[in-house]
Amino acid sequence: MEFSIATILSHLSQDKLVAGKVLEKKLGCEEPEELEKLQIALDVLEKVGVVTKEFGSIAECRKRMW
Repeated sequence: MEFSIATILSHLSQDKLVAGKVLEKKLGCEEPEELEKLQIALDVLEKVGVVTKEFGSIAECRKRMW
């Protein structure tokens, strides 16, 4: 399934961690290529400070600007 950064962020919040597997299911990522693309997107979002990863779960770092 195709997904966007906006779709990823819509499933995250600042006050609640989301397990990686739960996010994969919500986005419909089942194929290895889709999982790799999701991981790349999450790595980039973490590097630019939009999300944080803790104990295998993901949360949004700050309020969205848009």
